[in-house]
Parts: sequence; C-alpha cells; structure tokens
Amino acid sequence: MISAVGVSFNTNQQYMYIGGRHQSQLLIAKIDYSSGNILIASQITQSGSSQLKQISALSLYDKGTSDMNQLACANYLGNSESASGILYFDESSGVNSLLYAWYFDLSQTSICLDVKLEQTKFYYLMNLPQQSKNYFGTMDITSTSTQISVMQIRLSSKSESFYPSKGLISSDGSFYYDVGNTTYINNNKYDRDLGYVMKYPVNSGCLQTTPSSVTLSVTYQSSFNSGIFSQAVSKTLPSSSVSYDFQALSSVSEQSLTSLNIEELPSTCMNSIFSGTISFTNIPTQVYYINDPSLEFIVQAFTYSQACSETLIWTYQATLSNGNALPSFIGFTVNNNLPTFTIFTADSSKVKSYAIFLVGTLQGTQSQRQNIHVQIKKASNAPGGGSGGGGASLVENNAPIYQSDLVKVVQIYSDQSETINLPNEYDQDDNLITRSISIQFWNNIPDFIEVQEHVIKLHPSSKDIGNYLMTIKLTDDDFFNPLNGLDCKALNHREQVQIFKLIRYKRTYQSNLDRQFLSD
Repeated sequence: MISAVGVSFNTNQQYMYIGGRHQSQLLIAKIDYSSGNILIASQITQSGSSQLKQISALSLYDKGTSDMNQLACANYLGNSESASGILYFDESSGVNSLLYAWYFDLSQTSICLDVKLEQTKFYYLMNLPQQSKNYFGTMDITSTSTQISVMQIRLSSKSESFYPSKGLISSDGSFYYDVGNTTYINNNKYDRDLGYVMKYPVNSGCLQTTPSSVTLSVTYQSSFNSGIFSQAVSKTLPSSSVSYDFQALSSVSEQSLTSLNIEELPSTCMNSIFSGTISFTNIPTQVYYINDPSLEFIVQAFTYSQACSETLIWTYQATLSNGNALPSFIGFTVNNNLPTFTIFTADSSKVKSYAIFLVGTLQGTQSQRQNIHVQIKKASNAPGGGSGGGGASLVENNAPIYQSDLVKVVQIYSDQSETINLPNEYDQDDNLITRSISIQFWNNIPDFIEVQEHVIKLHPSSKDIGNYLMTIKLTDDDFFNPLNGLDCKALNHREQVQIFKLIRYKRTYQSNLDRQFLSD
C-alpha cells in the first residue's frame, strides 16, 4: 500500500510526481498524468526505526526533456520521529538517482514544510513546533557545508502554540505562505485554535519578534553505500497504473465565511481577528415577592463596537453562576434578539438570592458575560416579608458544606506520601462554591502540601517534622448575602496533620537467642 502525501506536476502537467511512504520507507514515484501508468517508483531506506517516515513535499526542475530533477522534504525520521531531511534526485533516461541529502537532527522536532528547486540552488521552509518558530533558508545544490545559516521567524510568543501544516515557497524564493492553526499571535492569546494564513516577509511588520539569523548543524551525505540514507532502489508497485479523482472529502461541508473583514486581518497588523469589543447595559437587581404576579424583565441586546458589513448573529445562553441550569420557576427566552426572563413561584422555600450568568456570543466565536442578580423574597403581607408587611425581608444564605466528615487527624512519617481525599461539596442554595486552604502560623502553604481539586497530597521530608493545623474554608458567590457578613458565616473545616520522624531498624543475628536491633 502506498501512502501518498506530497504531489507536484511538471510545467505542462504531463507528469505527476508523488511522495510518501511504502512499507515504512520513503517513496517517490513518477506517474503519466493522462494514462495513470507508474513510470518510475523509487524507495529510499532511512536508518531510523520510525514507521511514519514519509516524503511530504516535492519541487521539480524541468531539464527540457521528459526527465525532471526533484527536491523532496522527508519528515518523521530517526528513532524518535523528530528529525527531517531534504533529498535531491537526478532523473536520467527513466532512472532516478539520489545525489545529495541533508539530514536535520536538531535538539527538538523539526518538520520540513516546503522546498523550491531552481537550477543550481534551492529554498526550504521548516517548522519547530516546540518553539513555535519557522526556519527559512537557501542553499546551493552542490554545497557540502554542515553549518548553514537560516532566518528564524516567530508568529507566536509562546512555545507549543503555533502549528503550520503546509507551506508554499514562491518560485523565486522571495516569500512564502504557511497555513495552520495557532492559539497565539504575537502575545495575543485566543480561547480556541484559530486557523491562519501568513505571508512572509510582505507582512513581517505585523510580527512583534524581529526575524533573526541563526546557524544550524546538518549532516550532509553524497555517498549512499552507507550512512543515514541509502541509494534509491527501483520498486515494483502492486499495480502498473493508478486511478485518481480530485474531489472534496465526503466529511467536509462548505459554509460561508463570517466576519471576514479584510481591514481586520493581520495584514494591517491588527491584534485580533475581532478587533472590537462586546458591550452590554447593566440592569439593577431584580426583586420578586413570593406569589406575586409573574415578573418579566428584558435585557438590552449586546452590542459590538465595530461596524461590520455582514449581519451580526447573536446567541444567548443563561445559567446559574455555578454552571447549573436555571431553576424551573425562572424562565428564559430570546424574543427579537432580546434576552427575556420570567419569574413566578408560590414556593416559600425558594426565598434566596440567585446569581445568573448571561452569555452573549457573536458569530459563534467571540463571547461576553453579564452578571444578573435576582432576589426572591417573602410576600409583602407575610411575617418577616417586605416593607408592605412592616418587617425586614428575610433571605438566608446557607454556607456550603462537605457531604461527609473529613478525617480529623492525619499521621504520616517523613519521606513517605499520603493522599487526603476531600468529600463532595454541597451548597443548599446552588451557589458556586470556592475553596481556600490555610495553615496556622504559615503565610503560605508549605511546599510539601500539594492542593488539587478534590485531593490534598502530602510529601514531607525530615525538615517538615511537626504538627500542622489545616483550615479548609468553603465559601459561595452569593452577591447579596456574603458569607463574611454579620448574619451569614462560612464554615471552617479543620484537619490536623502530624508528621513523625521515620526510624528505620537494622537487624543482625548473633545467635538464635540473641538479637540486636540498631537504630539508624
């Protein structure tokens, strides 16, 4: 089976060259475009154990006959699949020979994105994904140097955030395009992967990091009896011809682009695809009295600071601040692009305050959140009701608790490890729970205590021997009745940690009746 990855056509599109992998080794093949007959198939063995090695990009130089010289990108080489290479082939009378090879085994993964072959020199584009940078360089075909100078270019300031998948070098090597995905452009972080297209150096003014020249060490090879690459070997493929059909993948659907405003693209050095901001109008606290007629309040539509030629599409979603769905007595709809809430209940157990998150999303991509506060009070004519009943409104905020008891005392020896599993948390009022941990007489948590979501891990050493009083405090996000107020108090859960010196014993036998125990 042939796994074809790269393809290139000669000038009059009579021949198609494909590069890829066959039987876990590099393969390059020449195909008659009109008949589909495979004219040449050459396999190149590479000494690394990688099963994914492949030729992924090709460039041709037309010699004026039916023969073509070829330059190929080879990727996923070596034992760890992290090396890359460039291979130069000479085709003569139907025989393809490997003349030169350059092997890039850098300190981290390198991927060859594209090459462009001229008569006496070539250009190449490589990516180092772990450092989020590209290398762009040129070299004479006959160069035997193992130290080469390349231009280092960075689109992203953060490592492992910039992933080009393809490159395209211009015919004269004066610029290149690369496409891929990124979560950073310069220092700007995005909350999801963004597809990008970059042209260099035309738009290099948009890059905050200045391109710089660096020197790379490569392994050069011109003899292939031994070494990293072996000479190309003619390969008989399973079929003497191939069929091909150019079509879109069945799993891909077409969709009109939205928010494609040329003036906002990075070609004008904008910081973000969305250069505008989303705004909303704050609304006062909404108060509903038990058993009153339903209360309806409408939130003004969110707005965008930039004028756009296309119709803006807004979507809205409302939840409690802890992410749970709204209770059944709080209805939410969107009418004529206006978020609308409706409240009605006769159940006095619903008396409390509710924090609601209203999220507005523009064009399915950029979002903003508005906080809305609702208070449910007792009926104005009920004891302890609103001002109409002569009393103060009674709204309680119950402190969040653990659903089961914590272990009160944890005893552990130094140089050992212990895991404290925290019980599930519960908030009667459905508020968002926040946890904080402190150690008595300590400004910061000691290094040997590792706090995770629902787990506390202890890794004490001999210097940590002693007693520790740990306080775990659970609070919530009740806006109206905070747990640090006079009437509402957070609960403190205390746990004692005792760390003892670990004593090891050595045992020696002098006789069956005489045993001596020695302490370390």
